[in-house]
Amino acid sequence: MRKSYVSIAFFFLITVMFAACTGGGGGGSVTTTTTAPSVVSMNPPDKSTKVGVHTDIRITVSTGLDSATVNNSTVLLTCGSTIRTTITYDDANKTITIKPINGLYTNADYEVVLSGVKGKTGTAMALTTLSFTTYRNLPTKMVIYYQGAINAYTDYSFDANGYETKDIEYYGAGLDGNWFTADDEVGTYTTYTYSADGTQKRTITYSGAGTDNVWFTADDQVLFYNDATYDSNGNLTKCVYYRTAGPDGQWFTADDEVWNYTLMTYDTDGNRTKQVYYTGPGTDNVWFTTDDQVQSYQTYSYDSDGKQIRSVTYTPDGQVQSYDLYTYDAQGNLKKDVAYTGAGTDTVWFTNDDVVGWYTTYSYDSSGNWTGSIAYTASDQVVYHDTYTYDSNGNVKDYTYWGGPGPDGVWFTGDDVVLFYQTYETTF
Repeated sequence: MRKSYVSIAFFFLITVMFAACTGGGGGGSVTTTTTAPSVVSMNPPDKSTKVGVHTDIRITVSTGLDSATVNNSTVLLTCGSTIRTTITYDDANKTITIKPINGLYTNADYEVVLSGVKGKTGTAMALTTLSFTTYRNLPTKMVIYYQGAINAYTDYSFDANGYETKDIEYYGAGLDGNWFTADDEVGTYTTYTYSADGTQKRTITYSGAGTDNVWFTADDQVLFYNDATYDSNGNLTKCVYYRTAGPDGQWFTADDEVWNYTLMTYDTDGNRTKQVYYTGPGTDNVWFTTDDQVQSYQTYSYDSDGKQIRSVTYTPDGQVQSYDLYTYDAQGNLKKDVAYTGAGTDTVWFTNDDVVGWYTTYSYDSSGNWTGSIAYTASDQVVYHDTYTYDSNGNVKDYTYWGGPGPDGVWFTGDDVVLFYQTYETTF
């Protein structure tokens, strides 16, 4: 599974997901047979692409199954790690239905593994692995506004498989004074490379056109780059940023100067449990040793359904700096995030008088699509609000972020100040 992260001030839990599919046929009568059950069909089909994020997976088999052997231990949906699902079996139609509790991720590769499923006579189905890929649904353009006018924008490019390959940030309208024309002024751009399994391996950000004064040529000036490392389940475990080319003056060699790095650890369900941010090599002046300088670290807690319920940020010496509590609705959608920034008058963290710094509420449509959020100060003053719109497959079409109430001084009216507007690819 490809995983990425965004460096803007929100963590973005994009639980953008979900669509529906039809079950396969089959008679209602029960036939006693010693023939091992096998898969007749899957909806979405095996190895299919462009699967909607609201899709339930339905698998039709050749003979009736022992329903006791159709459960979360024998029918697994995985995406690097095991996805939490509800498993049901319809004997009349010989159909297994897999319903992801929190929907599917966009831009993700899934596998369905059947292991230990048995027919009514006890004959075991052979180990079966099926796969599908959801819509990529990646951003195509982000426009930044200042005082009602375009201030900058970013264009995103992808390869034939939907992998992001480059994003270009334009900081000026060029000599013609018109945005979105060929002479727009490039500010920076970033390229992305991937390993064979589709995980993002390296990103490089360039900040200058080089000695030839031509952008997108071999001598472009590197600003920084990062390398990513993953575990065997596809979880990001290490991200290292490099900021200079080192004594040899050559980028991408062993002496490149480390800027900072982050280490991530996970539980057996693939939930991130800890993240440590390192900003110095410690007293030995050697990076990636036990005395490296920690700037801060975070821990994450989850409920029995795998939903994140708390994140805590600590100072290097283990003192609480802040924490967030997350609450969900009956459908498992994130409804509220409350950020606490002080221990209160009792000076004890995680008690009722802890100081709220801000909070955010989230809204959804009838399909479970995240349609927007509103951030508030502790005194209930709006800080910003945003919205997402979707197509019928649950793909994001666009995103708008409002950062001010506009001239009328009233939020949620037509003159609210747009700071960001982003469009997305919905066709692959």
